Amino acid sequence: MTLRFTRSLIFKLTALYAVLFSLAFLLIFSTIYYLVAGALLESTDEELREDQAEMETAYRKGGIEGLKAYIAREMADDGPEEKWIRVLKATGEVVAASDGGAWGDIPAPRAVPALESFTIPNRPHLRARAIAFRTGDFIVQEAVPMGWDAALLGRLRDAFLTGALLALILSLSSGWFIARRTLAQIRKIDDVALRIARSNDLSQRVPLRGAGDELDRLAATFNAMLKRLEAFVRELSDMMDNTVHDFKTPLARIRTMAESSLQNPDPREVQEVLVQIMEESDRFLSLLHAIMDISEARTGLIAL
Repeated sequence: MTLRFTRSLIFKLTALYAVLFSLAFLLIFSTIYYLVAGALLESTDEELREDQAEMETAYRKGGIEGLKAYIAREMADDGPEEKWIRVLKATGEVVAASDGGAWGDIPAPRAVPALESFTIPNRPHLRARAIAFRTGDFIVQEAVPMGWDAALLGRLRDAFLTGALLALILSLSSGWFIARRTLAQIRKIDDVALRIARSNDLSQRVPLRGAGDELDRLAATFNAMLKRLEAFVRELSDMMDNTVHDFKTPLARIRTMAESSLQNPDPREVQEVLVQIMEESDRFLSLLHAIMDISEARTGLIAL
C-alpha cells in the first residue's frame, strides 16, 4: 500500500511542490543571510578604519607617545576583551600593546595594509576582525571580536531552522491540497471509465466543473467520445437487428423450396427448384457483400 502511494501522481506532485517551495525558501534565506553577514562585516571594517584614522591623527600630533595615550584611552573605554591594539617596529619588535590576556599570541601581519578575520587563540569559539596599517615608521594592529555579529547570525540561523520546518509543513499541506484539487477531475474521468467497463453503459458522462481549464476540456472531449461511441453502438445494434431480419426471409424461402423439392418426384420440377435456390443464394450473397461494404465504409469513417 505504501509503495503504491509513493508511486501515485498525488504523492509526486506533493513532493515536487514541497521541493520547489523549500528551494525557494532556502534561496531567499541564503540571500538575506549573506546580505546581513556582509553588512555586519562592512560595519566592523568601517569602525576599524575610523580607529585607524584616529590613530594616525594621534601619531601625527604626539608621535609614539600619542599612540600609547590613544591605546590607554581605548582600553579604559572598551576594555581589553573588546579591543586589542599592538604597535610594532618594522623588525617586529613590540613598541606598545594593550593587555592581550583575553586574546593570546597573535602573529604579526603577513601584509600591510590588511583586513582579515581570524579565530582568537584564547577564545577559540570566537572570531575577530583585524586591521593592520603603517603610520610613520611603525606597524599598527587592531582587532575587535565579532561576538555580537556571530550571535546575530546565530539567531538568524535559528529563525531559519524554525521557518524551514514551518515552510516544509506548509508546503506539504498546500502541495497535497493543490495536487488533490488538480487531479480531482482526472479521478472523475477514471471513475466513469471504470463504471462503463463494468456495466457497459455508455450513457454515463463526466460532470464538468465549469472552470474552462485544460481538465474541463479533457472531460468534455471524453464525453464527446462517449457520445460518438454510444451512437455507433446504437447504430450497430440497429443494423444487426435489420440484418437478422434480412437474412431470415431468404433463408426461410430457400428452406421451403428445398423441402418441397424433396417431396416432388418430378426431376424437371426439382431442377427448377434448384435453379430458384441458386438465385436466392445469389441474392443472399449480394446482401452479404453489401453489408460487408457498409461495414468497411463505417470502419474507415471511424478511423478517420
